[in-house]
Amino acid sequence: MIDLTSLGDNPVAVLGAGASGQATIAALRASKISVYAWDDNDAGRAAATALGAEVHDFTDEILRQCRFLVVSPGIPTHHPAPHPVVARARALQLRIVCDIDLLWRAAPQATYVAITGTNGKSTTTALIAHILQETGRDMAVGGNLGPAALGLPMLSVGGIYVLELSSYQLELCPAARFDHAVFLNLTPDHQDRYANHADYGKAKCNILRARLDSRAQTAIIGLDTPETSQIFAEQSGLSDRQFIPVSGQERCLSGISVVGRILYDDINNLRFDLTPARTLPGPHNGQNAAAAYATCLQLGLKPAEIVFNILNFPGLAHRQQYVTNIGGVDIVNDSKATNVDAATKALACYDNIYWIGGGKSKGPDFNGLRPFADRIHGAYLIGQAMEPMAEWCRAHKVNHTRSGTLQQALTEALRDAMHDRRRPVTVLLSPACASFDQFKNFEDRGEQFIALAYDLAKQFQSTGP
Repeated sequence: MIDLTSLGDNPVAVLGAGASGQATIAALRASKISVYAWDDNDAGRAAATALGAEVHDFTDEILRQCRFLVVSPGIPTHHPAPHPVVARARALQLRIVCDIDLLWRAAPQATYVAITGTNGKSTTTALIAHILQETGRDMAVGGNLGPAALGLPMLSVGGIYVLELSSYQLELCPAARFDHAVFLNLTPDHQDRYANHADYGKAKCNILRARLDSRAQTAIIGLDTPETSQIFAEQSGLSDRQFIPVSGQERCLSGISVVGRILYDDINNLRFDLTPARTLPGPHNGQNAAAAYATCLQLGLKPAEIVFNILNFPGLAHRQQYVTNIGGVDIVNDSKATNVDAATKALACYDNIYWIGGGKSKGPDFNGLRPFADRIHGAYLIGQAMEPMAEWCRAHKVNHTRSGTLQQALTEALRDAMHDRRRPVTVLLSPACASFDQFKNFEDRGEQFIALAYDLAKQFQSTGP
């Protein structure tokens, strides 16, 4: 747990008592700092009370006593409208932060690696953490992935925090500055939380704010989306950061790239074969591997030890996770693909696909899937987006079934795939939609998919095709 005594004696207000809010309250109380807390849900208020916070619907009088308002990432701060407590705090000129900012204020002596992007940030974060852990570095990983920031251990000089950061967190980090900032890509997402795509991109760009001291700082920027490529071109000559380009599609002659399963280190004039890295399929994962390699180089690791640990990376659940093979059909769980762009990354990796898609749509249409229509031999549609997805399938001559539920979709997809003589053949859950219409979250969706697949595998073993 992070020691927050350096923040002083003033009370702190905490809005939202989910996982990050609870960790924040616990760390503040352990540091003998008084906490006022509020959550719009009864369960959150009960959790805050149990942790020793004074639960109040915040008044101006309470907020004036506080040094910070710590806001959980899921709470709107601008669009479509700020939460009323946020609006009240702004009117009182109270500093509004998130737990990441408090971590940085409490442990400025540590080294910070921050990773953002619309897609791929969890895989890249986990891969960097895996490499550092396997090479014996003093490190902790968390933020938007894994433990909440203030539940991490306190690291001293030489310790490395590896933090996955969402746009929601980055817009609430007024003080935090990161030694090594990784910005993977930028595509439309979270349209319910931003007035436009430019505002979303502006929040992400906060990761590049320069440190104000003399410590070395780098920016590792993916070139595989036009927006991040433009950011690299515009900012690389205007910042104190060293900018390093990475790509999973084309050679970066001044950076790191993975093309055709070969990693090119054009900083040190080296190349490595990544073919054995089966948990990192596709060009998007090539860029993730390039970004992890570039980051670990900047942290002082040797190229060979970085590559060795890329090759033994076990992968991340719900990100193109191989589940099992049933009757010659590979079952792949990519439940984390909660938007169209993420789904295209998975669809690009397989040739003969029986695709399960649908859920709560994040965007106006599914036209980004069009280049992969000829790979989809059957689409099995679920959730609220079933009808617009069916319309897209009709427009692109994709055979499709309105399955409705995940269980029905997997059963029907597997049945049809087993009659397909082409090999390899894959049943792919890559929904291109959020999960909240039928599931708690994408993890719940993926775990239910895995359980259903294992049940079908047992049935196949006992009865045969």
